[in-house]
Amino acid sequence: MKKIFYRSCFLIAIVTILTIVVFKLKKNKYENIASKELSIANNEILNGNLNIGISTLNGIILRFPKTLSSYQAKLIKSDILVKENKYKEAINTLNNLLSNCKLKNIKSIAKIRIIYIYDMLKNYDKTILYSKKFIEENNNHFLTKNIYLNLAESYVKIKMKNKAIKTFNEIIVKYPETKEAKISKNRINEINYIN
Repeated sequence: MKKIFYRSCFLIAIVTILTIVVFKLKKNKYENIASKELSIANNEILNGNLNIGISTLNGIILRFPKTLSSYQAKLIKSDILVKENKYKEAINTLNNLLSNCKLKNIKSIAKIRIIYIYDMLKNYDKTILYSKKFIEENNNHFLTKNIYLNLAESYVKIKMKNKAIKTFNEIIVKYPETKEAKISKNRINEINYIN
């Protein structure tokens, strides 16, 4: 009886290991194919064949949804949409990426692009909302101080002087020996001088 039990456990272990190996090989195969197609899409876009490039990006997004190449395809597609002034579609593409991607660095890039788009559109309420979320979730990201600075400037643009000064002061405290701190000190002086 024990021999049958041990043999069964051994067979289950082997089947499990083989299943994992096959799954990883299949996943790598899909990633490789998607990566090759992403290179083709980039070449088409760089050669001026925008429609073919976008079509290839859409194919990657549809056929290989959970791959790094698909996430990169969505980032590239959103950039193209911004250049074509299709801001709502770009934001939808980036929000779709945020909801489907688990990679923190890719999500950070998508959030920064959303902030950039809202800032470009002068939608400072959304710029502020996404900036605050980014700062809260990405405290150690190398671009956090830039997002902080943009947040403070957004407050200035909507005439929220006290919040702007408070945010500039946070930058000075959190990043004392940086160019962002120096800019913040100058901006506080300018705001106080104007008023």
